[in-house]
Amino acid sequence: ARYIADIIARLNPEQQINIFCEGQDKKFKEIVRSKVPDFYCLSPGSTQIKDWLISYFVTFGIKDSIEELDNKVVVIPIDYARYLWGWPDRLIGKVHKSGGKVFVYVNSGEKAKKLKSLPIDGIITDHIDKVGRIF
Repeated sequence: ARYIADIIARLNPEQQINIFCEGQDKKFKEIVRSKVPDFYCLSPGSTQIKDWLISYFVTFGIKDSIEELDNKVVVIPIDYARYLWGWPDRLIGKVHKSGGKVFVYVNSGEKAKKLKSLPIDGIITDHIDKVGRIF
């Protein structure tokens, strides 16, 4: 973790914002954030983010506890995004206001084209051959 933190710390800020980690290893995150404070960690299994999204959904987007998302990455599968109240502008705005980032999980080139104009922070895909040429 220290080696990776050193490498990331040497990058310029524009490059640093394009790198994030995936997983639940808190020690790794602490080590990297000690050298790169704004480092984002993607935690797909995070119950905190799941709880926030469920609460956001059942309160029709009125819930305003955005502090729960401070410096977190919210990953939204494109097939479920339309069910989230205020998608895309209101939801993305709330996450950004909290200091968080919005990534969308997409595996179709056609669906990825629709994301190009949205103010999302990135995409996650298992099909870079289909989605990569769009971005």
